[in-house]
Amino acid sequence: MLRKAFQNRYNAAAWSLPAAEGSADEGNIVLLLREVTVAGAEGEPDKGAFVRLEIDPHGHLMSETVVWRPETGEIHLEDARALPLPGGRVLIGLTAVLQEGKQFIPYPAVATLSSPTWDSQFPPVDVIKQFGPGKNMTPVDAGTFIFRPEGAVWNHKLLTVHWGSDRRERVGEITFPTNIPWASWRIGTTMPPRWITPAEALLIIHGISIIEDKYVYSIGRAKLTREAQKFSVVVDPEPLVTPQQFRAEDDDPLVAELHEKRRVVYACGGVEKRVDGRQVLALYVNVGDRRTVELLLEMNELLRSW
Repeated sequence: MLRKAFQNRYNAAAWSLPAAEGSADEGNIVLLLREVTVAGAEGEPDKGAFVRLEIDPHGHLMSETVVWRPETGEIHLEDARALPLPGGRVLIGLTAVLQEGKQFIPYPAVATLSSPTWDSQFPPVDVIKQFGPGKNMTPVDAGTFIFRPEGAVWNHKLLTVHWGSDRRERVGEITFPTNIPWASWRIGTTMPPRWITPAEALLIIHGISIIEDKYVYSIGRAKLTREAQKFSVVVDPEPLVTPQQFRAEDDDPLVAELHEKRRVVYACGGVEKRVDGRQVLALYVNVGDRRTVELLLEMNELLRSW
Protein backbone atom coordinates (compact mmCIF):
# COMPACT_ATOMS: atom_id res chain seq x y z
CA MET A 1 0.00 0.00 0.00
CA LEU A 2 1.38 3.40 -0.99
CA ARG A 3 0.30 6.76 0.37
CA LYS A 4 1.65 10.15 -0.61
CA ALA A 5 3.02 11.89 2.45
CA PHE A 6 5.25 14.92 1.96
CA GLN A 7 6.67 16.91 -0.96
CA ASN A 8 10.32 18.08 -1.04
CA ARG A 9 10.95 16.28 2.26
CA TYR A 10 12.66 12.94 2.29
CA ASN A 11 15.02 10.44 4.01
CA ALA A 12 12.93 10.41 7.17
CA ALA A 13 14.04 8.95 10.47
CA ALA A 14 10.96 7.57 12.24
CA TRP A 15 9.87 6.43 15.68
CA SER A 16 6.60 5.82 17.52
CA LEU A 17 5.28 7.73 20.52
CA PRO A 18 3.43 6.05 23.39
CA ALA A 19 -0.35 5.90 23.00
CA ALA A 20 -2.42 8.31 25.06
CA GLU A 21 -3.48 6.84 28.39
CA GLY A 22 -6.80 5.03 28.03
CA SER A 23 -6.72 5.23 24.22
CA ALA A 24 -7.35 2.15 22.06
CA ASP A 25 -5.36 3.74 19.21
CA GLU A 26 -1.64 3.42 18.70
CA GLY A 27 0.59 6.40 19.44
CA ASN A 28 1.56 9.09 16.95
CA ILE A 29 4.66 8.79 14.79
CA VAL A 30 7.54 11.27 14.64
CA LEU A 31 9.40 11.83 11.37
CA LEU A 32 12.67 13.75 11.10
CA LEU A 33 13.12 14.65 7.42
CA ARG A 34 15.48 16.59 5.18
CA GLU A 35 13.81 19.52 3.43
CA VAL A 36 15.47 20.17 0.05
CA THR A 37 14.03 21.95 -2.96
CA VAL A 38 17.13 22.53 -5.14
CA ALA A 39 19.97 20.15 -5.94
CA GLY A 40 23.42 21.14 -4.73
CA ALA A 41 26.05 22.32 -7.20
CA GLU A 42 28.45 19.78 -8.65
CA GLY A 43 30.50 18.31 -5.78
CA GLU A 44 28.34 19.94 -3.09
CA PRO A 45 25.66 18.38 -0.86
CA ASP A 46 21.95 19.09 -1.28
CA LYS A 47 21.48 21.63 1.49
CA GLY A 48 18.35 21.90 3.57
CA ALA A 49 16.77 21.99 7.00
CA PHE A 50 15.70 19.18 9.31
CA VAL A 51 11.95 19.22 9.91
CA ARG A 52 10.21 17.32 12.70
CA LEU A 53 6.72 16.17 11.78
CA GLU A 54 4.27 14.39 14.04
CA ILE A 55 1.58 12.34 12.32
CA ASP A 56 -1.23 10.23 13.69
CA PRO A 57 -1.40 6.47 12.97
CA HIS A 58 -3.46 7.23 9.83
CA GLY A 59 -0.83 9.58 8.38
CA HIS A 60 -2.57 12.90 9.18
CA LEU A 61 -0.21 15.76 10.04
CA MET A 62 -0.52 16.86 13.68
CA SER A 63 2.42 19.26 14.04
CA GLU A 64 5.46 20.55 12.19
CA THR A 65 8.67 22.16 13.51
CA VAL A 66 11.95 23.16 11.86
CA VAL A 67 14.60 21.90 14.30
CA TRP A 68 17.81 22.65 12.40
CA ARG A 69 18.90 24.90 9.54
CA PRO A 70 22.34 24.96 7.89
CA GLU A 71 24.20 28.21 8.37
CA THR A 72 27.21 29.55 6.47
CA GLY A 73 30.35 27.80 7.71
CA GLU A 74 28.45 25.15 9.64
CA ILE A 75 28.46 21.45 9.06
CA HIS A 76 25.68 20.09 6.89
CA LEU A 77 23.57 17.31 8.43
CA GLU A 78 21.61 14.70 6.48
CA ASP A 79 19.99 11.26 6.47
CA ALA A 80 19.06 10.69 10.12
CA ARG A 81 18.36 7.16 11.37
CA ALA A 82 16.62 6.84 14.75
CA LEU A 83 16.74 4.17 17.46
CA PRO A 84 14.58 4.64 20.59
CA LEU A 85 16.46 3.50 23.71
CA PRO A 86 15.24 2.10 27.04
CA GLY A 87 14.64 5.00 29.40
CA GLY A 88 13.15 7.31 26.79
CA ARG A 89 16.09 8.69 24.81
CA VAL A 90 16.34 8.43 21.00
CA LEU A 91 19.73 7.73 19.44
CA ILE A 92 20.26 9.35 16.03
CA GLY A 93 22.87 8.29 13.48
CA LEU A 94 23.66 10.95 10.86
CA THR A 95 25.93 11.94 8.04
CA ALA A 96 27.77 15.21 8.73
CA VAL A 97 29.23 16.86 5.62
CA LEU A 98 32.20 19.14 6.37
CA GLN A 99 33.86 21.54 3.98
CA GLU A 100 37.60 20.90 3.92
CA GLY A 101 39.22 23.35 1.54
CA LYS A 102 37.21 23.13 -1.68
CA GLN A 103 35.92 19.64 -0.94
CA PHE A 104 32.86 18.48 0.97
CA ILE A 105 33.64 15.36 3.02
CA PRO A 106 30.98 13.17 4.70
CA TYR A 107 31.63 11.73 8.16
CA PRO A 108 29.51 9.53 10.42
CA ALA A 109 27.95 11.40 13.32
CA VAL A 110 25.77 10.77 16.39
CA ALA A 111 23.23 12.81 18.36
CA THR A 112 20.90 11.90 21.23
CA LEU A 113 17.39 13.27 21.76
CA SER A 114 16.33 13.62 25.38
CA SER A 115 12.93 11.98 24.84
CA PRO A 116 10.71 10.61 22.06
CA THR A 117 8.48 13.70 22.26
CA TRP A 118 11.41 16.10 21.71
CA ASP A 119 10.38 18.99 19.42
CA SER A 120 12.94 21.75 19.91
CA GLN A 121 16.45 22.72 18.78
CA PHE A 122 18.52 19.83 17.45
CA PRO A 123 21.03 18.66 20.10
CA PRO A 124 24.82 18.83 19.76
CA VAL A 125 26.24 16.46 17.14
CA ASP A 126 29.30 14.29 17.72
CA VAL A 127 31.15 14.11 14.38
CA ILE A 128 33.27 10.94 14.26
CA LYS A 129 36.51 11.32 12.29
CA GLN A 130 38.35 8.46 13.99
CA PHE A 131 37.35 5.92 11.33
CA GLY A 132 37.62 8.19 8.31
CA PRO A 133 34.93 9.55 5.95
CA GLY A 134 31.70 7.60 5.54
CA LYS A 135 27.90 7.62 5.30
CA ASN A 136 24.78 5.74 6.45
CA MET A 137 25.56 5.88 10.20
CA THR A 138 22.99 3.45 11.63
CA PRO A 139 22.54 2.60 15.33
CA VAL A 140 22.27 -1.11 16.14
CA ASP A 141 22.04 -0.73 19.92
CA ALA A 142 22.98 1.89 22.50
CA GLY A 143 26.69 1.66 21.71
CA THR A 144 27.02 -0.15 18.37
CA PHE A 145 26.79 1.44 14.91
CA ILE A 146 27.24 0.32 11.34
CA PHE A 147 28.15 2.63 8.45
CA ARG A 148 29.72 2.52 4.99
CA PRO A 149 33.15 4.14 4.77
CA GLU A 150 34.01 6.05 1.60
CA GLY A 151 35.91 4.27 -1.17
CA ALA A 152 35.16 1.58 -3.74
CA VAL A 153 36.56 -1.16 -1.51
CA TRP A 154 33.59 -0.53 0.80
CA ASN A 155 30.86 -0.67 -1.87
CA HIS A 156 29.68 -4.03 -0.50
CA LYS A 157 30.96 -3.81 3.06
CA LEU A 158 29.95 -1.99 6.23
CA LEU A 159 32.13 -1.11 9.18
CA THR A 160 30.94 -1.95 12.70
CA VAL A 161 32.08 0.38 15.48
CA HIS A 162 31.49 0.77 19.18
CA TRP A 163 30.95 4.40 20.11
CA GLY A 164 30.23 5.17 23.74
CA SER A 165 31.61 6.99 26.76
CA ASP A 166 33.57 3.91 27.85
CA ARG A 167 34.92 2.67 24.54
CA ARG A 168 35.34 4.02 21.00
CA GLU A 169 36.75 1.46 18.64
CA ARG A 170 36.44 -0.43 15.39
CA VAL A 171 34.75 -3.79 15.96
CA GLY A 172 34.60 -5.54 12.58
CA GLU A 173 33.18 -5.62 9.05
CA ILE A 174 29.98 -6.92 7.46
CA THR A 175 30.45 -8.24 3.93
CA PHE A 176 27.55 -8.27 1.47
CA PRO A 177 27.32 -10.32 -1.74
CA THR A 178 28.36 -8.59 -4.96
CA ASN A 179 26.09 -10.62 -7.26
CA ILE A 180 22.72 -9.12 -6.25
CA PRO A 181 21.35 -7.61 -9.52
CA TRP A 182 19.64 -4.65 -7.84
CA ALA A 183 22.75 -3.85 -5.77
CA SER A 184 25.56 -4.67 -8.18
CA TRP A 185 27.41 -1.37 -7.69
CA ARG A 186 26.85 -0.55 -4.01
CA ILE A 187 24.86 -1.54 -0.95
CA GLY A 188 23.99 0.24 2.32
CA THR A 189 21.61 0.51 5.23
CA THR A 190 18.20 2.11 5.61
CA MET A 191 16.54 2.04 9.06
CA PRO A 192 18.12 0.39 12.13
CA PRO A 193 17.74 -3.40 12.24
CA ARG A 194 14.53 -4.82 13.72
CA TRP A 195 15.66 -7.58 16.13
CA ILE A 196 13.51 -10.72 16.00
CA THR A 197 15.66 -12.61 18.52
CA PRO A 198 18.80 -11.50 20.39
CA ALA A 199 20.84 -13.02 17.56
CA GLU A 200 18.80 -12.36 14.38
CA ALA A 201 17.34 -9.19 12.88
CA LEU A 202 15.48 -8.01 9.81
CA LEU A 203 17.74 -5.49 8.08
CA ILE A 204 16.10 -3.34 5.39
CA ILE A 205 18.84 -2.25 2.99
CA HIS A 206 19.27 -0.18 -0.15
CA GLY A 207 21.21 -1.14 -3.24
CA ILE A 208 22.45 0.76 -6.30
CA SER A 209 23.11 -0.50 -9.81
CA ILE A 210 24.34 1.50 -12.79
CA ILE A 211 21.93 1.16 -15.72
CA GLU A 212 22.23 3.24 -18.89
CA ASP A 213 24.59 5.67 -17.12
CA LYS A 214 22.12 6.24 -14.28
CA TYR A 215 22.42 5.26 -10.62
CA VAL A 216 19.31 3.17 -10.02
CA TYR A 217 18.37 2.66 -6.36
CA SER A 218 16.27 -0.16 -4.92
CA ILE A 219 15.28 -1.31 -1.43
CA GLY A 220 15.55 -4.90 -0.23
CA ARG A 221 15.84 -7.04 2.85
CA ALA A 222 18.52 -9.06 4.58
CA LYS A 223 18.79 -11.29 7.63
CA LEU A 224 21.41 -9.92 10.01
CA THR A 225 22.96 -12.41 12.43
CA ARG A 226 25.00 -11.39 15.47
CA GLU A 227 27.42 -13.61 17.35
CA ALA A 228 29.08 -11.61 20.11
CA GLN A 229 30.12 -8.47 18.18
CA LYS A 230 30.52 -10.21 14.81
CA PHE A 231 27.78 -9.75 12.20
CA SER A 232 26.92 -11.63 9.02
CA VAL A 233 24.14 -11.20 6.45
CA VAL A 234 22.04 -13.17 4.00
CA VAL A 235 20.42 -10.97 1.32
CA ASP A 236 17.15 -11.68 -0.50
CA PRO A 237 17.97 -11.64 -4.24
CA GLU A 238 14.58 -10.03 -5.00
CA PRO A 239 14.06 -6.33 -4.17
CA LEU A 240 11.13 -5.02 -2.14
CA VAL A 241 10.89 -1.58 -3.76
CA THR A 242 12.19 -0.33 -7.12
CA PRO A 243 11.79 2.95 -9.04
CA GLN A 244 9.60 1.10 -11.54
CA GLN A 245 6.82 1.02 -8.95
CA PHE A 246 6.63 4.81 -9.28
CA ARG A 247 6.29 5.00 -13.06
CA ALA A 248 3.14 5.39 -15.15
CA GLU A 249 1.95 2.92 -17.80
CA ASP A 250 3.85 4.88 -20.48
CA ASP A 251 7.00 4.49 -18.29
CA ASP A 252 7.17 8.19 -17.44
CA PRO A 253 8.19 8.79 -13.80
CA LEU A 254 5.40 9.80 -11.42
CA VAL A 255 7.91 11.93 -9.52
CA ALA A 256 10.55 14.11 -11.23
CA GLU A 257 14.06 13.29 -9.99
CA LEU A 258 16.02 15.95 -8.12
CA HIS A 259 19.17 14.62 -9.82
CA GLU A 260 18.83 13.71 -13.49
CA LYS A 261 21.45 10.94 -13.32
CA ARG A 262 19.63 9.05 -10.56
CA ARG A 263 16.47 7.00 -10.20
CA VAL A 264 15.95 7.00 -6.46
CA VAL A 265 13.95 4.99 -3.99
CA TYR A 266 15.59 5.18 -0.59
CA ALA A 267 14.65 5.05 3.08
CA CYS A 268 16.12 5.99 6.45
CA GLY A 269 13.26 5.02 8.75
CA GLY A 270 10.20 2.94 9.44
CA VAL A 271 7.98 1.85 12.31
CA GLU A 272 6.06 -1.31 13.05
CA LYS A 273 2.30 -0.92 13.63
CA ARG A 274 -1.07 -2.60 13.20
CA VAL A 275 -3.32 -1.80 10.23
CA ASP A 276 -6.71 -3.51 9.93
CA GLY A 277 -5.57 -6.17 12.37
CA ARG A 278 -2.34 -6.90 10.46
CA GLN A 279 1.18 -6.25 11.70
CA VAL A 280 3.01 -4.14 9.13
CA LEU A 281 6.21 -2.19 8.71
CA ALA A 282 5.42 1.38 7.68
CA LEU A 283 8.52 2.26 5.66
CA TYR A 284 8.95 5.95 4.80
CA VAL A 285 10.27 5.80 1.25
CA ASN A 286 12.04 8.67 -0.53
CA VAL A 287 11.03 8.80 -4.19
CA GLY A 288 13.35 10.80 -6.43
CA ASP A 289 14.71 12.94 -3.56
CA ARG A 290 11.41 14.80 -4.05
CA ARG A 291 8.70 13.06 -2.08
CA THR A 292 8.10 10.81 0.92
CA VAL A 293 5.49 8.07 0.72
CA GLU A 294 4.46 5.61 3.38
CA LEU A 295 4.81 2.05 2.12
CA LEU A 296 3.09 -0.65 4.20
CA LEU A 297 4.88 -4.01 4.11
CA GLU A 298 3.45 -7.14 5.74
CA MET A 299 5.68 -8.28 8.59
CA ASN A 300 4.84 -11.93 7.95
CA GLU A 301 6.19 -11.59 4.42
CA LEU A 302 9.28 -9.68 5.52
CA LEU A 303 10.17 -12.36 8.08
CA ARG A 304 9.65 -15.38 5.88
CA SER A 305 12.78 -17.29 4.90
CA TRP A 306 14.39 -17.02 1.49
